[in-house]
Amino acid sequence: YELEWEGVPSDVSADGLYSYASLERCMPKHERDDYVAFVAGQDLAYGGMDLCVFTVLGIHPDGHKSYISHEKWRAITAADTRGRIVSLVRAANYPKILGLDAGDGGGMTMKSDLEGMVGTTEVKRFIPSGGTSFPNNAGNMRAYASLLLSECVNDGKLHNLPQCFIDDMSSIRKRRAGEGKIFIEKKEDIRKRMGKSPDLHDSLVIANYYADEWIRTQMPK
Repeated sequence: YELEWEGVPSDVSADGLYSYASLERCMPKHERDDYVAFVAGQDLAYGGMDLCVFTVLGIHPDGHKSYISHEKWRAITAADTRGRIVSLVRAANYPKILGLDAGDGGGMTMKSDLEGMVGTTEVKRFIPSGGTSFPNNAGNMRAYASLLLSECVNDGKLHNLPQCFIDDMSSIRKRRAGEGKIFIEKKEDIRKRMGKSPDLHDSLVIANYYADEWIRTQMPK
């Protein structure tokens, strides 16, 4: 009854990546506000077509994650974005891992430019199309990381998420291709349907991906 009669489109639609009900559970604060690490995800955009978004997550001792902050700006050159990231990291002095979206190739040079410029921060390059085989039947890296975020949201392990992120995530769709592989809707199609690029969602996907990696490999036992 709730889904068929009172549900919102992302709940009713079989191809919705996140249900609105699960996203709403991400809005309340976590019971604890102590953190063992901070992770930043960066969705790069040059030339002014989309916004650059820098999103920081805090990792709790129990493995849950909380939204900390985000910044967004329109970058014309890589130098603009590089300078903004360096100032953000140095001013806040919290991110431990910085994930960069290298889908357009920009993150490749950005990674080398930022190495050694942001103190103890580890810079990693996120390549959305990389990889050939994933445990959650994803068709590429972008789908894999997006499904990881979906699992995190559905399990109630993400907290403090602002409404702007809820709005950006609520209409993201998935699709199945040959051999049952799962892909996320192309950015071009999302722009046509929503009128904008899902920049907030994408930066959160990258931050969550590296947060999971940190929890898996470095989380104090």
